[in-house]
Amino acid sequence: LAERNPRVRASIAAHHDELRALAAADAADFTEQCIDCVAMIDEECFVTGSDSGAICLWSVQKKKPVFIHHLAHGVFPSPTDTAEQQQPPIPPRPFWISALCAVPLTDLFLSASSDGAIRLWRMRAGKVPGFDLVNFIAVKGFVNGLSVCELPSDELVSPKRDIVVAAAVGQEPRLGRWDKMSARNVIKLYTLKALPQKSLQ
Repeated sequence: LAERNPRVRASIAAHHDELRALAAADAADFTEQCIDCVAMIDEECFVTGSDSGAICLWSVQKKKPVFIHHLAHGVFPSPTDTAEQQQPPIPPRPFWISALCAVPLTDLFLSASSDGAIRLWRMRAGKVPGFDLVNFIAVKGFVNGLSVCELPSDELVSPKRDIVVAAAVGQEPRLGRWDKMSARNVIKLYTLKALPQKSLQ
C-alpha cells in the first residue's frame, strides 16, 4: 500500500486539517438520519456509513458505537455564485457514505462517496478502538458499491497479498435521481500493491 507516497501523505494531512477547521467553526449539526451501508470487520465488530458523512465502528457487545469518524469524506464545496452568497449562509453539507467494504481477514476496509475518492482505512492496534485513513483512490462519479478480493500468491503462506478493488460507479446515486454527475456508469477495477516484506537478514 502506498501510504509512504508524499502525495498520499499530503492528502491525508489536508483531510485532518479540514476536520479540525469544521470542528472549530461549529457551523452545523451533522445529525444522522439513516445508515446506508455496513461492512463486517471480524466476528466482533463492524462499521456503518450514514448520510451524515460519519463512519461508525460498532461492537457486538455494545449498544452504541465505540468510535465515530465524523465527515469521513468531507463536505460539499460552498457555492461560488454571488447571488447565493448574499443570502443567509448555507450550513456545510456532508458527503454521505454510499459504500463500505472490508478486506477479509485483515484490519483494512474501504469507504466511498461522491467526493472523488475511495478511502482506505486501517483499524488501530491495541485496546483503544478506532481507525485511521491510510490511502485513497481517485474516482469520478457516485460510487454505489464496493467489493474486494485478494490475488493469489506464489508463496504458500503469504501474510501480504495484492488487493483488487471493484467499484460500481454511476452518474446518479443508487437510491434516487436527486443528483447527477458527468461520469460513466461502469465497473472500475483497481489493484493495490502490497508493500514488499523486509528481509530478516
